Amino acid sequence: MDMRFIRKTGSNWRIDKVINHKKYYFGTYPTLSDAMIMRDYFEYKGWENCLNERLEHGNKAEYITGDSERGFELRKIIDGECIHFGLFHSLEEAKKEREKAKKCNWDLELLCELDETNGNPQYLTKKLNNAGVWL
Repeated sequence: MDMRFIRKTGSNWRIDKVINHKKYYFGTYPTLSDAMIMRDYFEYKGWENCLNERLEHGNKAEYITGDSERGFELRKIIDGECIHFGLFHSLEEAKKEREKAKKCNWDLELLCELDETNGNPQYLTKKLNNAGVWL
């Protein structure tokens, strides 16, 4: 089993990577499978390219990554796949979408129906497979 950059911390799994002689934190995940999926995602995109979107413990909202320059991405691992729920201009927009997604139990179809009935555009969604490739 490939455990590169992953270590167990309590009941969770943490990803750390040394880049240019400095150790960076890339998030803590509830299962080893989730951590491996995200590690593969970071490797696919390039660790250095992910420095701005890495999950920083304590100062980012749950399921939201990014910054004000690039935008704020809402994503969640569901059934072993990293599901992309949208890219937003502000952290507040991403938080609002996260709350709607939680109310819909993270069901994409239900969430899109909710957006359509409110007159909002349907969000484009993507899935990241286990190989780290967007479908």
